[in-house]
Amino acid sequence: MTSDLSYLLILAVLWFLFYWVLGGAFFAVMSVFRLGRLKKARFSCLFTLFTAASAFGAAYFGLRWANESSRECISLAQSNLEGFVGFFGCSLVSLTMSFLAGALAVIVLGWLAMGLSSLKILLPGVDEEKE
Repeated sequence: MTSDLSYLLILAVLWFLFYWVLGGAFFAVMSVFRLGRLKKARFSCLFTLFTAASAFGAAYFGLRWANESSRECISLAQSNLEGFVGFFGCSLVSLTMSFLAGALAVIVLGWLAMGLSSLKILLPGVDEEKE
């Protein structure tokens, strides 16, 4: 169980960094082309939270799916070499698909964060900004 948790944390942190850097660059370019005001601090916080959730979810479900599919590949193997190749082949496809699903989630949630960051939300007791 601890090795599964350590794999999960390592994979989630690596995917978070990848999603955060490349997704942040993508949305930085999108914010230049998008007209309207964008609250940068709000977007940054929301994007970081959404990216962390996407990375953890993709890593969790990717490892579960890879474990199930590699178990099936190993059971179908007739030799040790086929089992070895099947384990990495089945696991790689599962992890790649979950990584791409997480990247899609980052894009969708990033657009949601941009939408929420451009709204004028007034908090109780706070005066409107004077322009």
